[in-house]
Formats: sequence, structure tokens, C-alpha cells
Amino acid sequence: MKRHICAALAIALSAVGTVGAAESGVYANVDFLLLSPQIPTVAFDNFFYNNAPTAARTDGSFSDGIDLGMRTTIGAEDCCGFGGRFRWFTFDQDYDYTGVWDTGTPIALNGGFNLDVDAFDFEFTQRGDFCNWNLQAAAGLRYGSLEVRNNNIDFSIIPAALFLLPGVGVDFDGVGPTLALQGNRQLGCSGFSLFASGRTSLLFGDTDITTPFLLGGNIAIQDDMVNVTEIQIGVNHERCLNECYTLTSGIFWETQRWDSDSGALGDVGFMGLGLRSGLRY
Repeated sequence: MKRHICAALAIALSAVGTVGAAESGVYANVDFLLLSPQIPTVAFDNFFYNNAPTAARTDGSFSDGIDLGMRTTIGAEDCCGFGGRFRWFTFDQDYDYTGVWDTGTPIALNGGFNLDVDAFDFEFTQRGDFCNWNLQAAAGLRYGSLEVRNNNIDFSIIPAALFLLPGVGVDFDGVGPTLALQGNRQLGCSGFSLFASGRTSLLFGDTDITTPFLLGGNIAIQDDMVNVTEIQIGVNHERCLNECYTLTSGIFWETQRWDSDSGALGDVGFMGLGLRSGLRY
């Protein structure tokens, strides 16, 4: 499936490069993202209970809600629609955690953890028109990191714990190719347009797991691969301020999924609402 997605985006990139020209200029956008992290209950076994005795039953949940993330985009295009851009997505929030360790006598594990995600994209872009749609394809390189770290969960109350220093959790850092495609469909002469965009990134790097249930605490996974998938669907609006500047705004729904081949990340996901504000010169 991943190969099919990449092939489709590559074909789209080639096709868009053959169609009509676009207005040249530089642009900058800021997306304010109201996201709810999606972490399955079983994922906490990977984060906090890796290498735990098999006889133990563990369970955990967190105080998920809607929190602020941000994405900044800066780019430029020439009169033929070819350009480049830089994107930075960041999400860094703390959450309350409630867990249970049970080997016959349940032990409550309450505290907090931090979820920190960053993604930096460096891309070439090509824009053009096709069947009443304005398409922009992108290809480039992404650096991504995802970290889940214990803040103040006291694992020392578990008799089986062997490593009691701070830092229990999972940390991934990787680099790899990223491909994206966005389509805009103008709604008459109103300045409004519908848009949909999709992105896939294949990141190759190392995953470090710090667990209380191993002497030394560290498990290193070399050459882990993480597939990041993103989808946005929404409405954009453009308003000309003068002959040089165009104000852009939008509202959209966004979903993300971070899925590691090793399973260490536990399929962390995000979903929520995005509000966009930007300027084109």
C-alpha cells in the first residue's frame, strides 16, 4: 500500500508539471491546530512497561483533550509554478496519566507525561491547473521526531522495577522522503475554494526506549522506519489587499498517524480542527 501511495504521488507530480502556469510570488502561512492526540490504551505498554514480567497485567489511559499545535509554512513560486517551501509542525503538551500494575494486588500509577512532536519539511513544489482544479505537488525531505516521556509517574512503587532514574518513555528521530499533493477547487468568483491535501513520509532513524524493567533502562532499536500520514480537508479564502498583497485564510479538518515498523510508537495519531492565516506577495 505504501508503495502504491508513493507511486501515485510521483505520477501526479509529473502530471501537474505539464499544466498551466501559476502566479509567481512568495508566501507564508501559519496554521493554528486544535488537535486531540489519539494514543491506544495498549500503546502505554510500549511507552512505560516495555520488558515488564509477562505475568503482570497493565492498563493505562490519559486525560486526552484538545490542545494547540502549530504549523508554519514559508515558500516561493516562479511564473511557471515551480518553487520551494519550508514547513515546520510542532506539538508539545503535558497530560495526566492513570495506570494500573496488577500481579495479584493492583498498584495505581498516577502522574503525568509529555508528548512532543516536531516535523521539518524541505520541499520542491510544482503548481498547475487541471480540469478546473488548481493542483500543487511537492517532493522533498522530512526530519521528524516523536517523544513520549514520563514526568512524575513513580515506578519505584512497583517491586519488579530495576531502573528508577527519570526519563521512562520512547524517543524516535528520523529522516526520509516526503511526498504531498493538494487540490483547490474555486467556488465561482467568491474568493472561496474547497481544498484537500494528503502527505506521506517514510522516516528512517533510531528509536530509544527507556524502561523501568531492565538494568540500565535502555533499549535501542536501530534503523526503525516510521510512516507518517497526513490528510487535510477544508475551505480556503483569498482576498486581494492591493496589487501586491493577497490575504489568505482557511478552516480545515486534519488527521495524522505516526506508525513505526517496530511498534514502539504504538500508532500515535492526531485529529482536530485547523485555522489558517497567511499572506502572499
